[in-house]
Amino acid sequence: MQPNHKKILGLRVSAMIETILMLLVLTVIDVALLDGNRFFDVNPHPYWIVVLLIGVQYGTNEALFAAGMSTVFYLFGNMPEQPAGIERYDFLYSVLINPILWFMVGWIIGELRQRHIRERNGLMRELEESSSREELISDSYTFVKGRKEALEIQV
Repeated sequence: MQPNHKKILGLRVSAMIETILMLLVLTVIDVALLDGNRFFDVNPHPYWIVVLLIGVQYGTNEALFAAGMSTVFYLFGNMPEQPAGIERYDFLYSVLINPILWFMVGWIIGELRQRHIRERNGLMRELEESSSREELISDSYTFVKGRKEALEIQV
Protein backbone atom coordinates (compact mmCIF):
# COMPACT_ATOMS: atom_id res chain seq x y z
CA MET A 1 0.00 0.00 0.00
CA GLN A 2 2.64 2.55 1.08
CA PRO A 3 6.21 2.49 -0.14
CA ASN A 4 8.79 1.55 2.45
CA HIS A 5 10.80 4.58 3.45
CA LYS A 6 14.25 4.35 4.97
CA LYS A 7 14.02 5.26 8.64
CA ILE A 8 16.44 6.01 11.43
CA LEU A 9 14.99 5.92 14.96
CA GLY A 10 11.49 5.99 13.47
CA LEU A 11 12.17 9.13 11.42
CA ARG A 12 12.22 9.17 7.64
CA VAL A 13 15.71 9.81 6.34
CA SER A 14 14.33 12.10 3.63
CA ALA A 15 12.67 14.29 6.27
CA MET A 16 15.89 14.47 8.25
CA ILE A 17 17.89 15.46 5.17
CA GLU A 18 15.32 18.04 4.07
CA THR A 19 15.22 19.56 7.56
CA ILE A 20 18.96 19.87 7.88
CA LEU A 21 19.39 21.20 4.34
CA MET A 22 16.72 23.87 4.79
CA LEU A 23 18.20 24.94 8.11
CA LEU A 24 21.70 25.04 6.62
CA VAL A 25 20.50 27.19 3.73
CA LEU A 26 18.73 29.61 6.07
CA THR A 27 21.77 29.78 8.36
CA VAL A 28 24.15 30.39 5.44
CA ILE A 29 21.88 33.17 4.20
CA ASP A 30 21.94 34.72 7.66
CA VAL A 31 25.72 34.48 8.00
CA ALA A 32 26.50 35.59 4.44
CA LEU A 33 23.92 38.31 3.89
CA LEU A 34 22.78 39.44 7.34
CA ASP A 35 24.41 39.97 10.74
CA GLY A 36 24.76 36.27 11.66
CA ASN A 37 22.61 36.30 14.81
CA ARG A 38 20.35 33.55 13.42
CA PHE A 39 17.41 35.87 12.83
CA PHE A 40 16.92 36.75 16.51
CA ASP A 41 15.25 40.03 15.58
CA VAL A 42 13.20 38.72 12.64
CA ASN A 43 9.53 38.06 13.25
CA PRO A 44 8.15 35.61 12.19
CA HIS A 45 11.33 33.62 12.46
CA PRO A 46 12.37 31.92 9.16
CA TYR A 47 12.84 28.55 10.91
CA TRP A 48 9.03 28.44 11.16
CA ILE A 49 9.04 27.54 7.46
CA VAL A 50 11.06 24.40 8.16
CA VAL A 51 8.89 23.24 11.06
CA LEU A 52 5.63 23.86 9.21
CA LEU A 53 6.71 22.28 5.91
CA ILE A 54 8.10 19.16 7.55
CA GLY A 55 5.07 18.82 9.82
CA VAL A 56 2.60 19.16 6.96
CA GLN A 57 4.51 16.80 4.70
CA TYR A 58 5.61 14.04 7.08
CA GLY A 59 3.77 14.09 10.40
CA THR A 60 4.39 14.35 14.12
CA ASN A 61 7.74 12.63 14.64
CA GLU A 62 9.41 14.46 11.79
CA ALA A 63 7.86 17.80 12.84
CA LEU A 64 9.22 17.37 16.36
CA PHE A 65 12.62 16.51 14.85
CA ALA A 66 12.44 19.68 12.75
CA ALA A 67 11.53 21.71 15.85
CA GLY A 68 14.46 20.18 17.73
CA MET A 69 16.91 20.83 14.92
CA SER A 70 15.58 24.37 14.52
CA THR A 71 16.19 24.92 18.22
CA VAL A 72 19.74 23.58 17.91
CA PHE A 73 20.47 25.79 14.89
CA TYR A 74 18.84 28.75 16.66
CA LEU A 75 20.63 28.51 20.02
CA PHE A 76 23.79 26.41 19.65
CA GLY A 77 26.76 28.74 19.88
CA ASN A 78 24.46 31.71 19.49
CA MET A 79 22.96 32.35 22.92
CA PRO A 80 22.77 36.12 23.27
CA GLU A 81 24.02 37.93 26.34
CA GLN A 82 21.38 39.01 28.81
CA PRO A 83 21.03 42.78 28.52
CA ALA A 84 21.37 44.82 31.69
CA GLY A 85 18.10 45.91 33.22
CA ILE A 86 16.08 42.94 31.93
CA GLU A 87 15.01 40.29 34.40
CA ARG A 88 16.25 36.76 33.83
CA TYR A 89 12.78 35.32 33.17
CA ASP A 90 11.91 38.01 30.66
CA PHE A 91 15.17 37.32 28.88
CA LEU A 92 14.59 33.54 28.87
CA TYR A 93 11.07 34.11 27.60
CA SER A 94 12.32 36.24 24.71
CA VAL A 95 14.92 33.61 23.77
CA LEU A 96 12.88 30.44 24.28
CA ILE A 97 9.44 31.48 23.03
CA ASN A 98 10.14 30.46 19.42
CA PRO A 99 11.50 26.97 20.26
CA ILE A 100 8.56 26.29 22.58
CA LEU A 101 6.09 27.37 19.92
CA TRP A 102 7.94 25.33 17.27
CA PHE A 103 7.45 22.19 19.34
CA MET A 104 3.80 22.93 20.10
CA VAL A 105 2.85 23.81 16.52
CA GLY A 106 4.96 20.96 15.11
CA TRP A 107 3.10 18.53 17.34
CA ILE A 108 -0.34 19.93 16.41
CA ILE A 109 0.35 20.10 12.66
CA GLY A 110 2.00 16.67 12.77
CA GLU A 111 -1.00 15.12 14.48
CA LEU A 112 -3.32 16.61 11.88
CA ARG A 113 -1.13 15.07 9.17
CA GLN A 114 -1.15 11.72 10.99
CA ARG A 115 -4.96 11.84 11.06
CA HIS A 116 -5.03 12.40 7.31
CA ILE A 117 -2.61 9.52 6.81
CA ARG A 118 -4.82 7.22 8.92
CA GLU A 119 -7.92 8.29 6.98
CA ARG A 120 -6.16 7.72 3.66
CA ASN A 121 -4.99 4.27 4.76
CA GLY A 122 -8.53 3.40 5.84
CA LEU A 123 -9.91 4.53 2.47
CA MET A 124 -7.26 2.49 0.65
CA ARG A 125 -8.22 -0.59 2.69
CA GLU A 126 -11.90 -0.04 1.91
CA LEU A 127 -11.08 0.36 -1.78
CA GLU A 128 -9.13 -2.90 -1.81
CA GLU A 129 -11.99 -4.68 -0.01
CA SER A 130 -14.50 -3.24 -2.50
CA SER A 131 -12.35 -4.41 -5.42
CA SER A 132 -12.12 -7.93 -3.99
CA ARG A 133 -15.91 -7.99 -3.41
CA GLU A 134 -16.43 -6.78 -6.98
CA GLU A 135 -14.24 -9.59 -8.32
CA LEU A 136 -16.08 -12.14 -6.16
CA ILE A 137 -19.47 -10.92 -7.42
CA SER A 138 -18.21 -10.94 -11.02
CA ASP A 139 -16.85 -14.48 -10.65
CA SER A 140 -20.11 -15.62 -9.02
CA TYR A 141 -22.14 -14.06 -11.84
CA THR A 142 -19.97 -15.80 -14.44
CA PHE A 143 -20.39 -19.12 -12.60
CA VAL A 144 -24.18 -18.72 -12.32
CA LYS A 145 -24.42 -17.68 -15.98
CA GLY A 146 -22.45 -20.79 -16.97
CA ARG A 147 -24.70 -23.02 -14.88
CA LYS A 148 -27.81 -21.39 -16.38
CA GLU A 149 -26.52 -22.02 -19.92
CA ALA A 150 -25.67 -25.59 -19.00
CA LEU A 151 -29.19 -26.14 -17.64
CA GLU A 152 -30.70 -24.56 -20.76
CA ILE A 153 -28.72 -26.96 -22.93
CA GLN A 154 -29.91 -29.91 -20.83
CA VAL A 155 -33.54 -28.85 -21.14
